Amino acid sequence: MQQLVVSRKVRAVGVSNFRIQDLEQVLSACEACDETPAAGIRPVCNQVEGNPFLQQAGLLEFCSREKITLTVYGPQLPVTRSWETAPGPGPSAGGGADAAVPPLVPTGRYFTSAGPEAAPGAAAQACVDGAARRLGRTRGQVLLRWAYQSGRVPISTTSSARPACGSTWTCLGSS
Repeated sequence: MQQLVVSRKVRAVGVSNFRIQDLEQVLSACEACDETPAAGIRPVCNQVEGNPFLQQAGLLEFCSREKITLTVYGPQLPVTRSWETAPGPGPSAGGGADAAVPPLVPTGRYFTSAGPEAAPGAAAQACVDGAARRLGRTRGQVLLRWAYQSGRVPISTTSSARPACGSTWTCLGSS
């Protein structure tokens, strides 16, 4: 891959799903080997899953310090997962915003639903729905804005012809 940069077939290379220790190993190899021009080429981005419930704060801090862009896929997964698993009406029935959901309980670095009977996505849905109502935005807009505003570069897909949250400008909170 690094040879592609040297031969100018690509501008830069990135990695995907690298942990801090993986990145340290790559960066050490870049610094240690000066024998070929390709050896010193560092990754410019690391693409990982990321959303408010899978923040990977340590990885974000490391990448920021090393000037590696943290690109997050799945920034809207709490919405889709919660629709599939939360009690109450799903998105086709107007969303699960009005469904009774248990409160958030901190467990280490993440928040989970209270009680063993709570659905795994219910807490995520309740939190995102509350923020969306308070801000007058959609769930997708709230999640994409969180990623953007927290220093991550969100990438997202949609399976419908209509974008998941309207235009990009609207998603990122521009008026």
